[in-house]
Amino acid sequence: MGTMWKTPSWPLALAVTAVAVQGCHNASSYTGSIDSSTDTGTDGPDGTVSCTIDDDCEDGNACNGTATCLDGTCVVDPESVVTCAPTSTRCHVLTCVPETGVCVDHNPVEGTACEDDSNACTEDECDGEGACTHLPLGCDDGNECTDDSCDPSSGCAYTDNTDMCDDSDPCTHPDVCRGGICTSTELESWYLDGDNDGYGDPLQSTCASEIPAGHVANDDDCCDSHPGVNPAQTSYFAVAYPCGVIDSFDYDCDTVEEMRQTAIGSCAWDSSTGTCVLTQGWRVASGSGPVPCGVPGDWISACLTGGPGVCAEAIATGQTQECR
Repeated sequence: MGTMWKTPSWPLALAVTAVAVQGCHNASSYTGSIDSSTDTGTDGPDGTVSCTIDDDCEDGNACNGTATCLDGTCVVDPESVVTCAPTSTRCHVLTCVPETGVCVDHNPVEGTACEDDSNACTEDECDGEGACTHLPLGCDDGNECTDDSCDPSSGCAYTDNTDMCDDSDPCTHPDVCRGGICTSTELESWYLDGDNDGYGDPLQSTCASEIPAGHVANDDDCCDSHPGVNPAQTSYFAVAYPCGVIDSFDYDCDTVEEMRQTAIGSCAWDSSTGTCVLTQGWRVASGSGPVPCGVPGDWISACLTGGPGVCAEAIATGQTQECR
């Protein structure tokens, strides 16, 4: 609002009655407040701004119109209030600048919604430069098993197809779209039989519709570099087999190193029969278990009677615990 004021051309009493606004605010055209840091008037108990001179009505907003001090009250001339003309699109807006009272372009930012063109296949957005654009709507759902289209009356549509597809699994074939989903048939898994013992390596497999050379259908081998190690092994061995970085006695691949002889031997006098009772087994310290796999030990094979109540152990030395 400027500080130069016009002398009203209408009768004073009528002017005060028609345009004197409480606090100098007009709901239809007055957008600012006269009570600013430059306002030197005194607010009365009814909220109006009292004044003695026109400068008391100054609020620093040129868009609010020109106010004069009439009979101690600030009065705004309605014809001086700046009203910016409407525009033809939401993307081009005129706004009054308070410092100058001039209407200038104030375009909404890019992406702001604008007038609908009644086409469900377009996105109606401001371009940031005052224009309303209607860009094609993106209907790609990223699903290879649907055909994507757009109907101007209803928008995006997705129709299931029966095309060939790819589920990214090399062990399925063929991959075909069904019901909007890529479906497939699992191929058979085959396992390398490197030692030709009829049992496959669980760590070396391939998938194919037919068995490849050098492969079997099972994955039961626990050491595919040793033909004597497999689930069919029934023999016991005194020496562990090497497999990679480990040595093992699990020759039959049941995850357990099974001892051949677990009995603890003894010779005990039976007073009821007057004989020594033999239990063949390992000679170990009382409370100890059998000799471990691959370890030699003493074996009680017979009892010798040394007289009434006396039994001696006949020991077979150098016997080694066998395992599988």
